[in-house]
Amino acid sequence: MIVTVSGMAGSGKGATSRLFAQTFNFRYIDFGLLFRFAAYCFNEQRLEPLMSMNQNGRLEVSPQFTRISLDGHDLAPYLRSEEAAALTSRYASDPASFAVMTSWAENYVLSFASGNLICDGRNCGTEIFSNAELKFFLTCHFLTRASRRWRELREQKPQLSYREVCQSMRDRDSLDKSRMYAPARQPVGAVVINTARLSIEQVVSVMKSHVRF
Repeated sequence: MIVTVSGMAGSGKGATSRLFAQTFNFRYIDFGLLFRFAAYCFNEQRLEPLMSMNQNGRLEVSPQFTRISLDGHDLAPYLRSEEAAALTSRYASDPASFAVMTSWAENYVLSFASGNLICDGRNCGTEIFSNAELKFFLTCHFLTRASRRWRELREQKPQLSYREVCQSMRDRDSLDKSRMYAPARQPVGAVVINTARLSIEQVVSVMKSHVRF
């Protein structure tokens, strides 16, 4: 069974998906992080390694996606930054780049994962795993999302201001929603959950009510 969780940055899809996976013994897939890794490879002109690195052992991903290492160097801190998010949005706006990035990430997931999967990412449930058995779309007010994102990012960058995060998210949201190809949107048939006033545990409880184990 494949469950997808999508939504804009700060909607809670990552934390919710991880808790769901732990609670119900699903394999967690941070598709957004894989997608950012693919964009990183594009930017570093590593297109050929992108297609083969999961076969030759150069790429290592920890079970909970806390680490994603290339040649022994952990890229996860960079890939979770606003800089990497903006870079990924630019590459995702190009149909050819998006197709290669999506194909690699989907093949990577399916090459090692089996059984029940829960995948989170902006395009999960639309262009990515569009035939998933169950789809969720998380949403909440922009300022709530920005506050969550700021609290997350300032652990690595204490000097980062809330205003900077708001501006970065507005720019990224605008680009992702307005691009001509594969814009970020609510998947058809998705269960919509407003997470603004819900704890992570409460969101998972709502999700559970829609799952037929």
